[in-house]
Amino acid sequence: MDRELLHKLNLHAARGGKTSRRRQVARVKQMLQAIGKPSQQIGRADVYQWIEAAEAVTTRRDRFYAAVLFWELVYQKALPRPVCLQSSKK
Repeated sequence: MDRELLHKLNLHAARGGKTSRRRQVARVKQMLQAIGKPSQQIGRADVYQWIEAAEAVTTRRDRFYAAVLFWELVYQKALPRPVCLQSSKK
């Protein structure tokens, strides 16, 4: 994991509600380890595949929010919701 990203994650974990932010940072680190690519080479398809690998809906939700944090730190833009998390309410 590159130094700049690690620094940004540590700054994120230092603010606000500690437990949830620490869990979110831990999930980002798990994602980077599971995907196995440098942070600048991780694409949306890699992230969606990691999110959809979870069976439970709540785990997918938690992984999505960790991926959003990662995406905003690296690419400075929003990550669209994957199909597996879009609600079917109309």
